[in-house]
Amino acid sequence: MKISDRVKKYIIDNKMIMPGERVAIGVSGGADSMCLLFLLNSLRKELDFTITAIHVEHGIRGKESLDDAHYTENECEKLGIECRVFHIDAPAIAAERKETLEEAARIERYRIFDSIEADKIAVAHHAGDEAETLLFNMIRGSGIKGLGAIAPVRGKIIRPLLELTKEEIIKFCNDNEIKFRTDKTNFDNEIARNAIRNKVIPVAEGINSAAVSHMARTAAVMREWNEYIEFEADRLEKKYTSTDNSGRVKLDTTLFEITKEIMALEIIKRCIGKAAGRLKDITAEHIHNCFVLGKNTSGKMLNIPYDICVRNEFGSLVFEKKSHNSVKDSATIEVPVNGIVNTEDGKVWKFEVKTDIDGTIIRDITYTKWFDYDKIGEIPVLRTRRTGDYVSIKNGRKKLKDVLIEAKIPASERDSLIVLADGSHIIWVPGVRMSEDYKVCESTKKIWKVEVKNGTQD
Repeated sequence: MKISDRVKKYIIDNKMIMPGERVAIGVSGGADSMCLLFLLNSLRKELDFTITAIHVEHGIRGKESLDDAHYTENECEKLGIECRVFHIDAPAIAAERKETLEEAARIERYRIFDSIEADKIAVAHHAGDEAETLLFNMIRGSGIKGLGAIAPVRGKIIRPLLELTKEEIIKFCNDNEIKFRTDKTNFDNEIARNAIRNKVIPVAEGINSAAVSHMARTAAVMREWNEYIEFEADRLEKKYTSTDNSGRVKLDTTLFEITKEIMALEIIKRCIGKAAGRLKDITAEHIHNCFVLGKNTSGKMLNIPYDICVRNEFGSLVFEKKSHNSVKDSATIEVPVNGIVNTEDGKVWKFEVKTDIDGTIIRDITYTKWFDYDKIGEIPVLRTRRTGDYVSIKNGRKKLKDVLIEAKIPASERDSLIVLADGSHIIWVPGVRMSEDYKVCESTKKIWKVEVKNGTQD
């Protein structure tokens, strides 16, 4: 089958280009992109699409780089194809962002592609690039997604040449008298990808002449597996995770009991991505450590990149930015004997002292409590917890921290709880516990009724 027919079939089979679409082609002037330009130009009428060439001059190789841009413009003009040239200073961008030159150039190139008003962006990756990416990701310790290497279609990006080898592309160019430019930096084996392309792959082809095609097929199989994993992970993520308004992500660890570890690790990775906003520098070890944490008892925690703190809190793994871990002490509010106080957590506290206590019924209501007012030593206040706080229990006292742990209050929520305090002596933690020392007894003369409700009152 002719190269043009193979590429046409590959485009149709992968639904790369629909009739009437606008296709922008990334053209560097090298053999791969010139081959792509000529092939798509020959297919555009038959498949009913329009094309524009995009050339990004990276400012890396001085005059040679500018010559590549001029060459691309001239070749497009001969073919009657619009060519848009963009100039960037990749070295300066790399230095500013502290990225490698190759990474900065790639990021800027795709940023430009994203800005183009086109339905599809065609790039000239081929089977050799796919084999190179597979090996590169294996060496870096990538998972299944990385081993899937390069997808034929990803969003607007399409890769019509992905089934062709480099040798087939060069032959097509020679057979059709297509001239192309050669980037000398491609032979710099100090660059990891170049070393794989120029040194490792030739060794593999010496063992098996079809090595590149076989590696490309392996990458395709890995993509299929990854698609299944992504589908299943989407379902489990929706069921077992939640994210609050502060970006705090919770993962129900019962997931670990109903699925394989590999799937649990995928969900953990997604949780980290949500909390951190990115996954760069998050390693398999970080993800596995989170899994181990989730299998342990509550109260443990670990720190991972991007200031993310991961905690095991009573059946959930919680992922959050450290800046969200604690709440600054709210202002200490002296409470009135009788009156209403609105606290910053949205609660309404109502206070009322009763001196006529005959017939008063003391009921067990979670958010309404009755206290012996005369037992309070200082002016009571509303505040968040502090070092040294304690609660009186029968036959002694207990640290407030221990009381909150026993009540299974997540560590990330303890610092934001508003408590009613008499000095370091905690009178009441709503919904958790009240102090034994302030309870109404037979000798009580004044009852202090305290209610807590949601909402705001003036």
